[in-house]
Amino acid sequence: MNLKEKLEEQIAINESVETDAAKYFWALNEVGYKPNFQDVIMVVGTAKSKGIPVDLMVGLVAGESSWRNDVVHHNGGSSDYGLFQLNNLWHNQHRNSIINHIKAGVDHYKWCLRAEKNSPDKALARYNTGGSGTAAGRQYASYINGKKREIDSKARKYKQPSARGSIVSRGRPSASRGSISSRRS
Repeated sequence: MNLKEKLEEQIAINESVETDAAKYFWALNEVGYKPNFQDVIMVVGTAKSKGIPVDLMVGLVAGESSWRNDVVHHNGGSSDYGLFQLNNLWHNQHRNSIINHIKAGVDHYKWCLRAEKNSPDKALARYNTGGSGTAAGRQYASYINGKKREIDSKARKYKQPSARGSIVSRGRPSASRGSISSRRS
């Protein structure tokens, strides 16, 4: 693959992330969440880059933190932080870097998925309880899948703006400076 083809492939990937992020950002707002658009872009892009279903990560973050990156849950001897509610006893919290926190959250789910032989429901249970064989873990997987379905159902109704330029328009944040969409306009 030559340099031009690599660049075109990267542009297509970035546009795909922007399109999906706009769709999920819209759907999350429609359902009642108030996410930061850059957080949505990071979750979508990280999930795609690691081969994890975007809709599942969107639902997981909705269930864990309601898309609030400042949430802290104290559990007595430990605390869960951020969008993915990673526990401080097991994870570096990356409190000063939401990008690294999101990568750690997606990586943790991916590790759970491998540990549970690619069973998404068992991986969700492990994500929450540390194991997949508990009633609490199964209940949690059902809860996250419900969030995923609710948001994905709304996302399927998203209509991408037809105007060229920023993918995210009509009252939603415009593309960030330097992004592919802002360079095209």
